Amino acid sequence: MEKLLVKTRAGTFLLDATPRGLSAVHFPGQFQKPKRLPRASPFLRNAGKMLRRYFLDPCAPLYRVKIDTSSLTLFQRKVYGTLRRSGNKLISYAALARESGFKNAGRAVGTSMKKNRTPVFVPCHHVVKANGDLGGYSCGIKWKRYLLRNEGLLYACFSLLLCFFPSIIRQLRIVASLCLRINVSEEKVSLHCNPKRSPN
Repeated sequence: MEKLLVKTRAGTFLLDATPRGLSAVHFPGQFQKPKRLPRASPFLRNAGKMLRRYFLDPCAPLYRVKIDTSSLTLFQRKVYGTLRRSGNKLISYAALARESGFKNAGRAVGTSMKKNRTPVFVPCHHVVKANGDLGGYSCGIKWKRYLLRNEGLLYACFSLLLCFFPSIIRQLRIVASLCLRINVSEEKVSLHCNPKRSPN
């Protein structure tokens, strides 16, 4: 396995690679900086170049960098592959499961995102909850916000939330209406069962 330190606008990353492709991405402050590294292969140097370019141009084609999938399950390979091909857009866990050919596997997709060892290159930060909530991120939710902001996608999350709020308000109004009806009915029953006594 070979390693490469990559200085970007967002900080210094550490990339790992095997002869099969990129195997791990370590975020700034989340790894012990190696003292000395041998010269990296052209493949890994190119991966580092693409990562630097991404933080300057979010449309950099990171999907062209080969990922080492030898340790992945068939499910993970299909989900990661679908996500890499989906482009620069948000997608929900359930939608990613469906597009990968696994209906009703939203939770399993979430687990696979947590186990993603090559974030940014496999853009698990694009996967959010159906209501627009950011969900989790293995490298920290602050990094997820940063990456989405870098790509101009953070506003899209807020838009989803705004679209989701009216349905919540409607449901609350229905619940409040039902509670009001129940209270009125209880008062009527109480009056019927306990009529006022006439004064002596």
